[in-house]
Amino acid sequence: MKKTKLNFLTYLALAGVALALSACGKRDAAMETALAPSVTPEPRASTPAATQQIAPPAATADNTTDLTTLTQALRRYSMERRKVPADLNEVIAAGYLKGMPAAPAGKKFGINTKRLEVILVNQ
Repeated sequence: MKKTKLNFLTYLALAGVALALSACGKRDAAMETALAPSVTPEPRASTPAATQQIAPPAATADNTTDLTTLTQALRRYSMERRKVPADLNEVIAAGYLKGMPAAPAGKKFGINTKRLEVILVNQ
């Protein structure tokens, strides 16, 4: 009985050490770039986040601003609601966006669920 308990405690201690070492905080340059915010975060207001709407940007030639803004709203919705919406209309209905910007001709906005970002897809 004592040997089984000792083995269990040994494995538990090793698992704790492995967990502590895996979270040492080291990141490579690619990870830092991916995690870096593209916009300086605004200070949090005392109102619930769902009431803080993001206005869709004016139409741009390459739509990168639109995609960035839509992705930020999508990620905030997903983080706070703990689910990925079926489409961007859910994000708008929940109050995270004021409206949908116009997509380029022949394209529409879609959601890449693996990367949790807004993408342009063919209609």
